[in-house]
Amino acid sequence: MFDDDTFNEFMINEQFIAADVPCPWCGMVFELNVEDGQTDVEYQCSNCSHCFSMNWVSRQVQKTSDAP
Repeated sequence: MFDDDTFNEFMINEQFIAADVPCPWCGMVFELNVEDGQTDVEYQCSNCSHCFSMNWVSRQVQKTSDAP
């Protein structure tokens, strides 16, 4: 779980709100679109190829699988 400071830097433009979220496997930071109200959004890291899910309600990132 990330503290509130992690999500203080939201970027707002005409089409989306984004937040910088680090991969829980390798730490690479990604700018992800905030999916308000979503509890299980799956992403794949382009650096290490591991998958992780983001719970935008509780602000938790969870490892979901090993690299393919």
